[in-house]
Amino acid sequence: MKPLSLIVGCIVLALSTLAISGNVAADQTTLDPFDFLMESYSVEMGDLLTVNWNSDLNVMFTVVGPDGTLVVSTTDTSFNDQFEAPSSGTFLLTWTNMEFSSNSLNYNVSVVPFGDLVDAGLDILWIFVIIAVVVVAAVVVIIVLVVIYRPRHAQHPQVAPVYPPQAYPPAAYPPPQGAPVATNCMACGTPVDPQHAFCQRCGARVR
Repeated sequence: MKPLSLIVGCIVLALSTLAISGNVAADQTTLDPFDFLMESYSVEMGDLLTVNWNSDLNVMFTVVGPDGTLVVSTTDTSFNDQFEAPSSGTFLLTWTNMEFSSNSLNYNVSVVPFGDLVDAGLDILWIFVIIAVVVVAAVVVIIVLVVIYRPRHAQHPQVAPVYPPQAYPPAAYPPPQGAPVATNCMACGTPVDPQHAFCQRCGARVR
C-alpha cells in the first residue's frame, strides 16, 4: 500500500503545483462592514478552479457553479479548496464582510484548463513508466550477474572420489609341519628338494 500511496501523493502534489502555476489571480482588498466582493471566472468543462483566501475577521464565502448550483456557502476567516467544472460557464465567487468593522481579505484564485491537467497526468504517468522500466531492467541485470558469476562449486557440487579396489598380495603362510624343507647343494648352492639325493643342476650328492 505504501508505494501506491506515494504515487497518489506525487500525482496530487504535481496537480496542485500545476494549479498554483495556472491562471492565478492573487489580490488583497479591504471590505467595509457588510460590504461584499464578487468575482467571476470563466471555465470549460473539466477545468479545475483552486481557491485560497484568508481574512482578519469572519467572511461569508459562497461559490456558485457554472450550472447555477450553490457549491459552497461558509463563514470563516480562511478557506482552501478546489472545484472541478461540471460544464462550461462561469464560477461566481462572493466574499461578504459580516462584521461591524473593516476586514482585510487576501485571496488567490487559479483556473487550470482540463488539457493542462491531462498533459500533467500523462507526464507523471510516463515518469512512473520510465522508473518502472529502469527498476525491472536493473533487477534483470542483477539476476543475470548472479547466475553468471556465482561460485563454480554452487553449479557443480563436489562428489567424493571413488577409488578402484586395491589388489593385495596373498598372505604368506608358513609351510605345514612335517613338510620337506628345501636345502642347498653344497657344490653349486642350488636349492635342492630334500626328497632328491642328487643336485638336479650339478649332479652332486646332497645326502
